Order: sequence, then structure tokens, then C-alpha cells
Amino acid sequence: GAAAGSVLIVDQMEELVTRCANAQERGRFEQRLAELLSTHGPVEKLIITVRSDFEPQFIAGPLEAFWIRARFTVPPFSAAELRDVIEMPALQAAMIFEPPNLVDQMIDEVVQSPGALPLLSYALRELFLAYQRRGGADRALTQADYEQLGGVVGALTTKAEALYQSLGSAEQETMHRVMLRMVSLDGELAGKRVPKRDIAVSSDDQALVERVVAQLVEARLVVSQTEAGVDCIEPAHDALVRAWPRLLRWIEAFGRDRLRLVERVAIAVGEYLERRTSEGALDGKVVVPLMEIRFVSDYSDLGSHGLLWNENPALPVLSKQLKEGPIWFNPLEQEFICVSVKWRHRRAMIFGGPLGILLLLMIGYPMSQVPMEVYLGAMPPLLAGLLLSVSIGGIQYVWRRPKEARFKRLFAFLGTAVLVPVVLACGIWLMVMAEEPAPSPSPAAQRALPYALV
Repeated sequence: GAAAGSVLIVDQMEELVTRCANAQERGRFEQRLAELLSTHGPVEKLIITVRSDFEPQFIAGPLEAFWIRARFTVPPFSAAELRDVIEMPALQAAMIFEPPNLVDQMIDEVVQSPGALPLLSYALRELFLAYQRRGGADRALTQADYEQLGGVVGALTTKAEALYQSLGSAEQETMHRVMLRMVSLDGELAGKRVPKRDIAVSSDDQALVERVVAQLVEARLVVSQTEAGVDCIEPAHDALVRAWPRLLRWIEAFGRDRLRLVERVAIAVGEYLERRTSEGALDGKVVVPLMEIRFVSDYSDLGSHGLLWNENPALPVLSKQLKEGPIWFNPLEQEFICVSVKWRHRRAMIFGGPLGILLLLMIGYPMSQVPMEVYLGAMPPLLAGLLLSVSIGGIQYVWRRPKEARFKRLFAFLGTAVLVPVVLACGIWLMVMAEEPAPSPSPAAQRALPYALV
């Protein structure tokens, strides 16, 4: 409902990469923006801001033609502008830098860095807090305090390390999980926003997560905000993800592939929940909640619509991780993995069961000493039990479908119910034919055989 001549602004478009790991969804968003520009509709202008280090991930996409023609580079702050940013607030607070060339050191450290202003803001605040802690009367921000912080970037990572060292073992493990959850591996290392509810691995763990997150927010290492009613957190600056040595070691120890897998599971669960809340998601039927999946028909619908990972080659790895620990998945993600494993096993039973019975019938008799008439006499009750179980499951499967889908399901069920007995009957017939003795030649033919050979 935009008015004619509207201007659409997409700020910080790099978050499309750091917060949305689904490449198809990102592509659809970019395609929609391109359509808005191509159709000459109510949106007359589109203004996009994006960090320069993320630009290569957009420049070759659906917006390529518009991007190249209308691209405008906002130059970074010059050294002189950065000097004003550092010195003017200090002068207003009647503070000085000791020695004066400390300002030059700070400028040299961030002049070529993306996101220099947030880094400077954090470093200057920590430098002022260090001055307050030592109770200085000279109103000076000193070289010694700056070096103890580790410089501009080091101020962030030093704070993170100090907080980690101050925690107990359980809180340290929780901080480990929290920080890894906020790492994005698409392109360069960066932070990403995640819901707090996605971090706790159990209901008992939630209070511990809340306590650790509160300390991270208080230390200004993490930013907390509410988005669409959901409490989310993200690193205060990407420099924390890229420069904290302990976090970099955690990433390498956990494995980048495993981190991507955890991220993909979170995306899959998010898609499941999205379909769960939309009416008519599956053939006019609302998606069953993960915790309530019990029937084969529920598994089949979810698997056939790609909402489960029963066909995903990574499922055995996830199942093994759940069994052996440590667990990195929240309860919904754990249930998603378990449901996917159950459906894979059930499919193996459904499709492998009749084939296994057929193979047993075909190879079991030649290996046994049971007379053929006894063997054949056992077939009717065996077939009757098999058909009864298939029929009960099939009727339940068909009847739980929406009315418009019942005939289609019934046709498929009847085809299976007829095919299985036919195949079994063919197998039994082949065994019977194999047991019948070959007809012996007549006496006349036996007498004539030597002459025929000559």
C-alpha cells in the first residue's frame, strides 16, 4: 500500500547475510527488490546501505544491473575526522591524552577498519573507566592504561577474556555456547543476531543462559534487543568475533562444518515452525507440532514436504552427537533431529518389511527340511496377518487425510495392498515349480538314447 513516488530504504543490508543463512530466502528478497525497481510501481527509489566488505555478496545477484549503475561509495572517515571524534569529547570533559601522540596510535589502529566508530567508542569508554579505577587526579587518559587494554580492538577482547575468567565452570561452558551461536560463517567471520530462547539446551539451562547473557550485556560485549516480540542478542562488534583469540580457538575446535550444521538445523526448525503457524500448510492440514508427532501419516506428510531431515546425509552425524554429547541443540532442535531419525527408521521398516518377508519365503524353504505341504499350509495365516497389518495401517493413513486427498491416498494404498500379495504369490509359485521333479523319459526313449548319441 505504498503511495506513488515512495522511497524504500534498506539499511544495513549485510544483516541479510549474517542473520539469514537460507540462500534461497535471501535470493527471493533480492529478487523482490529488483522487481520493485523494474515494474515502475509505487516505489520510485530504493536506497540500500551495506558495509563494503559484504558488497561482493550482493553485486552479482538480482540487483546487479541497478547496483553497478547507481553504486555510491561513502568514504571512510579521514584521519583528521577521526581525530575530531576522539579529541572533541575529551576536551568537553576536560580530559587530556598523555602522551599527546596516543591519539595518533588510536587513529592508526582503526583508520582502515570497517565499523571504526563503534570500536573507538568502546575503547574510549574503557580508557575512561581505567582512569576512574586508578583514581587519577591529572585528568589524563594514559598510554599505560591504553596498552593494558590491548589497544582499540584489544579493549573489546580483553574485556571478554576477563569476563570469561571471572565465571564458574558451568557459566564458562554456557558463555562458550552463547558466543558460538552468534558466529556467522557466511563470507568473513562476523556476528549474527540470535533469539535467546534458541541457546538453552533444556528448561533447567534457561536460567543459566539468562544470567550469562546479562553479564555479557552489562560488559557491553553483547547487545540485547526485542524484535517482533522475541528477545535477541548479537555481538556488540564483529571485531569481538574476529579478534578474540579464545573465540577463534573455540571455532576451530568445534569445526566450521559443524557450526554450519548447527546453523542449518536452526534454520530447518524455523521453517518448520513457520509452516506450523500457517493454515493449510500441508494439503489443507495444519502441520503437527514436533512434540505431538505419533502417527506414520504425520511423519510421511512432513517428510514428503521436506520439513524433516530423514533424507539428509548429515542426519547420522546429528544423531551421534545427540547420543554422545555434549548437546548443543535446544529442545525443539533435539526433537526435530529425533523425529527425523524415527521417520528414517520407520521408512526402512515400511519398505523393507515386505521385501524381507518375501526373501525369507524364497530362501527359507530350500534351507529347511519342512515338507512342501507343511510349508504351503503356513502361508495363508502368514499372508492374512501381513495383509491385516497393512490394511489397518493403510486405513488409518488414508482416513486421517483431508477429504479432498483421501481418494488419491486410497488409490496408492490399494495399489500397494494388491502388489505385495501378488509378489509373494509369485515367489511361492516359483518355489513350488522348483520342487516338482522333471518328467523321466519313456523306456523306448531310454533304449533309443545310445543310438542317438552314436
